[in-house]
Amino acid sequence: MVPPLISLLILFSSIGFIRGWPYIPDKTYVQIHNVIPGANLTVHFRSKEDDLRVHVLPPLDQYEFRFKPSFFGGTLFYCLFSWPEESHHFDIYDEKRDYYMCSHCTWWIKTSGACSGSDQDKCTPYHWKN
Repeated sequence: MVPPLISLLILFSSIGFIRGWPYIPDKTYVQIHNVIPGANLTVHFRSKEDDLRVHVLPPLDQYEFRFKPSFFGGTLFYCLFSWPEESHHFDIYDEKRDYYMCSHCTWWIKTSGACSGSDQDKCTPYHWKN
C-alpha cells in the first residue's frame, strides 16, 4: 500500500512533467489593441469563472487584463468582438495554444481576425471562430 503523501507527490510530479517542471502559475497578461480603421470596438471577455464585462475601445485604443492560469490547466478566455454591422467570436487566451507562447499576450484586432505578436505588421493571424 502506497502512503497518501507518496501518492500526492507522484500525482504532482506527473502534472509537472506534462506542463514543465516546476509549474508555478504566474500572472498572465492579455493586451488587446483596436486597429479597425475608424470604428469603435466593443469587447466582452469571459471565462468559466470570470466575466470581465463589456468594454468599448476607440480606434487605436487598448485594453489589458491579467489572471492566474489554472494549476490543472485548461484556462480559456473567450470573447465577443463587435463593431458597426459585424460581430465575431474568438478565444483570446486558450491555454493549450498560448501557455508556452506568451505570458504577456498581445493581440491586434483587425477586420480579418485577431493577430498575435508584439508588432501588428509582423503578427501571426488567426481567423474568427464564426
